[in-house]
Amino acid sequence: MSGKKGMTHYSAELKREAVRRFLAEGKTYRTIAEELGIRKAERIEVWVRDFRREGQAGLTKPKGRPRKGEQSELERLRGVFHMNLHEEKGYGDSTSRTTNVQNVQNQGLLCVTG
Repeated sequence: MSGKKGMTHYSAELKREAVRRFLAEGKTYRTIAEELGIRKAERIEVWVRDFRREGQAGLTKPKGRPRKGEQSELERLRGVFHMNLHEEKGYGDSTSRTTNVQNVQNQGLLCVTG
């Protein structure tokens, strides 16, 4: 158990088995929950919905907000871009702005088309 007290995380294998029993065997959410030791039968309903929308990926993707320190590539690149903008003097004039964009392009962090 991790996260908040009382919050249980279930493996992708258990989720797949619960979804299989519902779709293939026609068992109820409550019956499946009792058989597999899942605290709330409503969780299975969510897993079935996720499976129908996204297939297997819906059962394995992380839920909720990323942990501190984990950062998407886009967020990281935005940070680099803004850092470069603020490092140079004269941020407000167009020459400086052009130079900053060129610096980011030269580092391979930004692609500008057209």
